[in-house]
Amino acid sequence: MHKSILPEFQDFLISRNPAPERHVPYYALRVSKYLYFANGKTDMNADLPLERFLSALRLVNNTEGWQVRQAEDAVRLYLTHFLTEKGGSSASQGPAGWTDLSEILRELRDRQHGARILTQ
Repeated sequence: MHKSILPEFQDFLISRNPAPERHVPYYALRVSKYLYFANGKTDMNADLPLERFLSALRLVNNTEGWQVRQAEDAVRLYLTHFLTEKGGSSASQGPAGWTDLSEILRELRDRQHGARILTQ
């Protein structure tokens, strides 16, 4: 994976540490795919392109459930926090529970920890 994919977003993730650093390029890749998918759909409710993107992702062969959850987490972090901090307008404030960055980071770390326990 390359740092060239959304490098500012990757720097944001590394500084906030919502996931292990080795996962950061995958978060950026998932957001870049979402942005490509949602291009031209900005007139819709902000959650609609995300839901359609996640539905399309679920239909792709060999896409695991954790990959869909990772994509959703990445896109929500991008929309609700990265764009806001960068000074741009966020496409969505996100659903309840996704507006407090510290809460999101704690939840993502808990998910990571839980996944490690399950695989041991």
